Amino acid sequence: MFDKTGTLTETSTSSVHFVGPALSPEETQAIASIAHGSTHPLSRLIYQHLGARSLLKVTDFLETEGGGIRGTVRGLAVALGSRSFVYGPIGASEEVADKTRVYVSVGDRRCGWFEFHNRYRDGAQETLAELGNHYALSVLSGDTPHEANRLESLYPGFAEMRFEQKPADKLEYIRHLQQNGKKVLMVGDGLNDAGALWQSDVAIAVTEQNNAFSPACDAILNGSSFARLASFMSFTTSTIRVVYWSFALSLLYNFIGLYFAVQGALSPIFAAILMPLSSISVVVFSTLLTRGSARSRRIV
Repeated sequence: MFDKTGTLTETSTSSVHFVGPALSPEETQAIASIAHGSTHPLSRLIYQHLGARSLLKVTDFLETEGGGIRGTVRGLAVALGSRSFVYGPIGASEEVADKTRVYVSVGDRRCGWFEFHNRYRDGAQETLAELGNHYALSVLSGDTPHEANRLESLYPGFAEMRFEQKPADKLEYIRHLQQNGKKVLMVGDGLNDAGALWQSDVAIAVTEQNNAFSPACDAILNGSSFARLASFMSFTTSTIRVVYWSFALSLLYNFIGLYFAVQGALSPIFAAILMPLSSISVVVFSTLLTRGSARSRRIV
């Protein structure tokens, strides 16, 4: 399972521009202050785009999963998020966005929206193709379906693509797969996909920051290493085989030792030497095989 924004896409290099009347310096500073408090990759991109030199104090800050963020800055209510979160329910005759948008309101003013052009991570196409040879791949995205064509061109073999998925929807879908006997690995964006990551059998959080904290995941993958995900997955399979081979070697030692012991042909001194020697040889055997497997996949 893949999240899209901040996982398959590289938000640090995505282009963003504001659509609407020009923002005043005060509005820019207030929006930047709100965006700075969020862990969502689009919020971080908005903050970087605005380039505010100083931040204002934010009170009543609230981040709603799958919706957006709100807060009060100098007595003004500021909201960033989906159109329904910021402006209310979308009417049947209203335009549906064909690009990723984050809407903005400051006080009673509907300011407009930030529009993003997603850039998929380097090597994502090759990585998905390689993973697709061994696993069923799906996308769970909170974005609108406008990205479906680009995702299909990136990898046409997705088992399923679900859009406009709230965090609870992602969690429930993974739970449904597990109830049908599936083992699920979720690759998502840290805290924003915490529920889905927690529910999955294995969870990998993709981040642009090495010091990111993601309590719901089993592993943290730096975004720059995303193209190596298939190699990491292959490596984990090979290390499981190394564990089995190490057990086999250990059992072989014990059977040989037991054979000589029951015949009274194993002296106490030789037994004292054989015991630590067997442990050392198993450790050396597993270490060399693991390092060799890692080097062959250029992981180390």
